[in-house]
Amino acid sequence: MSRGRRYRPRRRTIFRESTPLQRLLLAAAGVLMVAAVALTINYLVQGRATRRVQEELRAQREAVATDAPVVEATETPTAEPAPVAAAVAQADPPPPSATPYPLPSASTAMLPEFLSFFRRNNDMAGWLKSDAFSDVDYPVVKRDNSYYVYRDFYGRDNMAGTVFIDADNSILPQDQNLILHGHNMKNGTMFGKLARLLERHVLLDAPFFQFSTLYDSQVYVPYAVSVVSIDPASPRYLSMIVPRFGSPQDQAGYVEGLRRFSAFTLPVEVGPNDRMLTMITCHGKEDSERLVVGLRALRPDENKESLKALLADQIITN
Repeated sequence: MSRGRRYRPRRRTIFRESTPLQRLLLAAAGVLMVAAVALTINYLVQGRATRRVQEELRAQREAVATDAPVVEATETPTAEPAPVAAAVAQADPPPPSATPYPLPSASTAMLPEFLSFFRRNNDMAGWLKSDAFSDVDYPVVKRDNSYYVYRDFYGRDNMAGTVFIDADNSILPQDQNLILHGHNMKNGTMFGKLARLLERHVLLDAPFFQFSTLYDSQVYVPYAVSVVSIDPASPRYLSMIVPRFGSPQDQAGYVEGLRRFSAFTLPVEVGPNDRMLTMITCHGKEDSERLVVGLRALRPDENKESLKALLADQIITN
């Protein structure tokens, strides 16, 4: 040993002192940690990409709407909206005697605001917008029930996917019950904020959604906000994919099924001539659990203010 250099015994590391099994477990834990970090980064990156695409598409739609020529209305004028007091006093309005808004038929022309989107992607089927959630303002597509599960509007891979109309639905001629599917993303994109409708104050503050197909646009109000199961063995099982009904009784059964599991009893009647919209997303810890928002279109004698007053006056938390 040379003078001036102090001897230091070699330290044995924990890894060297461990058994082969322990070393394997430590290595596996390291790999899992790296994978978790990579997944988190990828989730954040794709979340930003989703928002960027949605912002671009919203900007394009606003630009199209600004430049679109004014088209004279050709439909028969609807009745004047009922005053708030009358709407509140009439708790159980009778169902309309005729279809409030005729469903688009095969001869209906595409709305000008969607022509450029359709040229870009002929899976374009409509646009969904929420009064409550500013980031629910994006295009809806239609193809099958798998292609857009993990693809954005342009067909690029993205775990958030794109909200899509059920493959069994038709928008021209239009089915009575349009069914939308979307991911419940933790970052709030797609249907990630629908669960907030289970909060009474959120539902009462801004309950309305506007859904426009390529051929028509309507405002919808919820009649049920329900947590159900797609497992036939579950007591909360409900078959939700029903685009059209064989009879008024079938429709009433569908509506009452959703009402049975609704978080609230809502004073929104649904008649045999009403248009319907059903939004479905995953919910909870079970793979079979679904959050379903059942809505119907506003009638000619209704407006948002009167319906908000009615909801605030008669909503019951179940």
